Amino acid sequence: MSNHDINLKIGGNFLTTKFFHTMVVTRSGARVERDPRAERDRTRERYTYAPRSHPLLTEALGNKYVDSYLEYDCLMTPEELSRLNEHRYSALDTSYLSDFCMKYFWEWIVEFYPLWLAPNLITLIGLLVNLITVLILSYYCPTAKETAPSWAYALAGLGLFVYQTLDATDGKQARRTGAASPLGELFDHGCDSISQVFVALNVAYALRLGDVRCGVFFAVIVTVSLFYCAHWSTYCTGQLRFSEFDVTEAQMSLILLLLITALFGPNFWTIGVFGYQLRHLILLFTLFMAIYQLSSYLDVIFTGGVGRNGSTVAGTSVLFPVCPLLASIVPFAMIYSKSHTGVFDENITMFVLCFGAVVAKATNRLIVGHMSRSELVLWDWIYLGPIALMLNQYYDFKVCEKKLLLWATIYAYTSLLIYYITQSKQGLHFAEVCTSYKMTGPARCSYLIPKKGRNCRMLVKPGHKYCGEHANQDVENEERIPCPNDPKHTVDRKLLEQHLLRCNSRVAEEEWLIKDMNAVEGETKFTDKIDRRASEEDVCRVVEKIEKYYESVCAEVSTVQLHTDEIEEHLKQSPELSDSKRKHLIQQSSIIGHMTSVDLLCNDPSNCVFELGAGKAQLAYWMTKRAPNAKFLLIDRSGSRNKYDNKALQENPSLDIKRLRCSIEHLDLSKVDALKEVSSLCAVCKHFCGSATDAGVRCLSNGVSRGLSLSGFVLVPCCHHKSRYSEYCGRDFLAEWNMDSEGDFAALRLIAAWAVSGITLKRTDGSPDIDPEGDAAKSAGDGSASNGQINIASWSPHYKEELGRRAKIILETGRARYLSSLGFNTRVIKYVPESISPENLLILGTSETT
Repeated sequence: MSNHDINLKIGGNFLTTKFFHTMVVTRSGARVERDPRAERDRTRERYTYAPRSHPLLTEALGNKYVDSYLEYDCLMTPEELSRLNEHRYSALDTSYLSDFCMKYFWEWIVEFYPLWLAPNLITLIGLLVNLITVLILSYYCPTAKETAPSWAYALAGLGLFVYQTLDATDGKQARRTGAASPLGELFDHGCDSISQVFVALNVAYALRLGDVRCGVFFAVIVTVSLFYCAHWSTYCTGQLRFSEFDVTEAQMSLILLLLITALFGPNFWTIGVFGYQLRHLILLFTLFMAIYQLSSYLDVIFTGGVGRNGSTVAGTSVLFPVCPLLASIVPFAMIYSKSHTGVFDENITMFVLCFGAVVAKATNRLIVGHMSRSELVLWDWIYLGPIALMLNQYYDFKVCEKKLLLWATIYAYTSLLIYYITQSKQGLHFAEVCTSYKMTGPARCSYLIPKKGRNCRMLVKPGHKYCGEHANQDVENEERIPCPNDPKHTVDRKLLEQHLLRCNSRVAEEEWLIKDMNAVEGETKFTDKIDRRASEEDVCRVVEKIEKYYESVCAEVSTVQLHTDEIEEHLKQSPELSDSKRKHLIQQSSIIGHMTSVDLLCNDPSNCVFELGAGKAQLAYWMTKRAPNAKFLLIDRSGSRNKYDNKALQENPSLDIKRLRCSIEHLDLSKVDALKEVSSLCAVCKHFCGSATDAGVRCLSNGVSRGLSLSGFVLVPCCHHKSRYSEYCGRDFLAEWNMDSEGDFAALRLIAAWAVSGITLKRTDGSPDIDPEGDAAKSAGDGSASNGQINIASWSPHYKEELGRRAKIILETGRARYLSSLGFNTRVIKYVPESISPENLLILGTSETT
């Protein structure tokens, strides 16, 4: 061995192992050589992360060898502890049995647990149940060749079912009691890694695999390897994944196997089938299933890495975790095959338990690596056990193999237990330090935000429970009151007068501001207070009218998508833009193209464009690129961050852009000074929601009636489900179609929502599509709908979506007809395809005198 110098002193009380080089994997995946002593000396300080409230084992013993052992083998760095504390459990379960029935059983059973029952205690009970059953069967079947009483096999099957139930419900109990934590997940997986060995042993006893050469060892290798690979894939993807046939199905199969053994005895599995014993076929089937499952794990490992360049969560190579697995399996396979005394067959339980402890520790290191996003190392002190067994065989059995196996088993479980205890103490202490810091830190507001389900994070004054904003929630509060302008925020009673002078929700004293001038029933944002839900009879009646009258208006709708050179060039030069941003730009390109096509956007100082509901003003930004000499007035009810008009002014300070902060319901356009000194005036809006569009139309109408010279407009409405019948300006048009009631309008509004609700993407009822020209359409059009003889739920999603598009066209045609009555030539245009936006209707209007 060129890189390792191993000195063994069997007569002394210690075993020193000297490693000049230890292979590790760096974050880039390249292997480098490090001196562990120099590494330990250089990083010793980083292990002392905080004053310890409970002494570790090293401090209790004061032994430098034990201290070095723990420091290398067990302790985590503060960075790893911090990442472990931040870890959140993530799993994807597609198991057939879980989905079909077991999850409902687990959710039902957890309701019987008392709230004081700790989740970790549930996990520990499951482990003890498995341990008891394996001890009973190993007492009757020490070599896995004997026959145990039937009740022992039945107890093992029942124990496995109890373990499965407890293992599946401990996490649910943790979430139920608010006790979920990374340490709980770590403890759960640690217990599972040991339980896998117990379960495999019970199955080996039931099948009497001691009579099959390597049968017991093979069963345990398959079990622990699959468990390890499941967490290997988790180390790569950051998510624990369960396939269609996974742990639940395998455990139920093993429970059935144990119960059959209890009924018919272990000799049942020696029955000949096609010239082979039944247990041989079971082992062969297990091998095929293991290969299939392993291939699925490897597929995830090679393609699902979430780190840089497809690496693990720690940024390391996805292949390196195979090394600890092979380092655990290969030595035991060599030991088992090289033994000439048969001592391992005679003591197969002890041999498998020793092997299981070694693999369990390797698996736990992998789990900790995933949860703390840390690198794995190849060497582990638990390997001294199998190394001692190998050296004893190499030196012609200087020590009794049975005694050495016993000591190796004791050492393996001692090492595993020390690892568990040290990791848990570190995690608990780190959580205690973090919790103590949070508790002694600045006090936070106790108000629970309903929409977010968490407390307000604002600081509070000493002795107070609530911050200034939520002080009115305190029953003893008398100083904090809701703001008269906007009850969404509060104000100190003593400072009310000063607050009203600078309140962002104050009503400005401007001549162009007239309260509810353009609204019939006040603020359009409060749509839910007078909404009327449509009944099924309303919907069927309106569908009948749509089918009857739609053809008379559909010819008036044209499909024209235009383009703006500046935006198209930007799209070509910015391939990194997301689909969402590209779609918005395509819409803006077409809108500006339609404005330009009718000379509503001219590069002339006498041309003024005012945008209703400007928001961040991205549309205005691109209009300035097209017409930098024109004037722009942006109207919006509230301010926003990252406004594009600021960006436009930074790029071109000579631009004439002004903002006017006012809700559209209260705006008198005829008294806005910026609109009086121009010869060409154009209004534009993009995605004005619901009744805000009607308020905008009425704003234009009132402005024109008061002398405003409007050359034209381009209006792009949206969110028809937020429209209200009382505010809708096209009621006269709907009355021509006998849709003159709130019930009809509510149904029309509901149908319009079908065009944008995504119902064609996912069907919830599992029913087949109905052809738009088929039964549903015919029954809606022949009058049977009005008699309640049609079930809306049976309509095809595609048919409902088409009805939604027609309803939108009808609503926009009504608005266009109203604007036509004001002296404008209006058209309804599909300005982009539905794939860009389902809200793809545009009302283009030009003055008849222009």
